[in-house]
Amino acid sequence: MKYDEYALSLGFTKHKNVYVLEMDGFKVYLRDWQYMVLTIQSFYIPLDRPLNKDMIKEIQFAALNNACAMASLGNKNDTLIITLPEGNKAKEKTQETMKEMLKGAITCLKDNGYLPMSICPICKKEAEYDVFGSHFCPIHEDCRNSYIQKLEDLVKEDKSFNIKYVFAILFAVIGIAIGLITPILLTIFLHDYFTGVLALIPILATLGLFLSHAPSKKWVKLTVGGFVFISVITFLCISIPYMASFKEDSLYSYMFTNGWVGFRKAIFGFILSFGGFGGAKFLDKFKKDYKKELESFKETEE
Repeated sequence: MKYDEYALSLGFTKHKNVYVLEMDGFKVYLRDWQYMVLTIQSFYIPLDRPLNKDMIKEIQFAALNNACAMASLGNKNDTLIITLPEGNKAKEKTQETMKEMLKGAITCLKDNGYLPMSICPICKKEAEYDVFGSHFCPIHEDCRNSYIQKLEDLVKEDKSFNIKYVFAILFAVIGIAIGLITPILLTIFLHDYFTGVLALIPILATLGLFLSHAPSKKWVKLTVGGFVFISVITFLCISIPYMASFKEDSLYSYMFTNGWVGFRKAIFGFILSFGGFGGAKFLDKFKKDYKKELESFKETEE
């Protein structure tokens, strides 16, 4: 459900593409909160000073036990996030709940001496509230333009060759090599291996990609995923016939009789061979996408 289906009936007004509400002097705006792989519709409230875990617990209780979190604009953890309740948010009953939880949270903030944010997150000086990307906070026009210019420069930099791409592939290959050691040794000396140890290959390859701090590029992710796929499939093609021959059994018999041991290993390994693609995709959640952020500025500030 989009915000414009219920924001106006809650009392929010639209500033460019951000819905904003003023309550007891505090500015509240609606924005998606990206938590790991989840996207959660939430209230955002910029504050004059950071929050801590104990304060978040107290606010959560006042907000009818709806999940709360912290985000950073000008200072670390200076913005309160209150997730919206479950249910159809266009319904009057759900909206009454949202108003009640928001009122409770703001009362709690006031009782603990919090005030609305008043300084620009860029230059740390007093400023008027305005749209800043998908946020609504004190911001100077010059500061916003300067930030957008930096984003444009970073996007241009990402488009050029970066030595980190080489390290990304190198670290991923090292991770794959380390991940192969255990299953290879088990195959040679025990003539069997625990299927779960194959998971080390995509996990360590993903860790290598993460440690490189390389910008997120499709060709890098495909390359790392391809190396993992080839490594796992090659290992399976060598290890399964090797284990079958050691047991003095035909490959067919090892694969499809006595519990289908070989077949189960092949299927599980085949599934894990795609782990490099999944791991690389998962890392995108933890990397700042400058191009996407720049696009959000253009979308919300038109």
